[in-house]
Amino acid sequence: MAFPPRTPACSAVLDWSMARTAVDWYRDAGGTGPLVLQVTNGREDTPDPMETSLAGMPTGIEQTLSLGADEIH
Repeated sequence: MAFPPRTPACSAVLDWSMARTAVDWYRDAGGTGPLVLQVTNGREDTPDPMETSLAGMPTGIEQTLSLGADEIH
């Protein structure tokens, strides 16, 4: 199955290993469009969810770039 050119693939990242597998499947299936990942680092069970989210951003950006994503949301 081939994807039409420039069809964005969007996915929310829950686990980096699973994200890598999903990206590989998309590319192996012929997906060539932009890859858009939603990265959420915040956790509700921490004293300061916003602080947790901000602290995890550099890692999230690094991981997202390593997957070859075109956009981060």
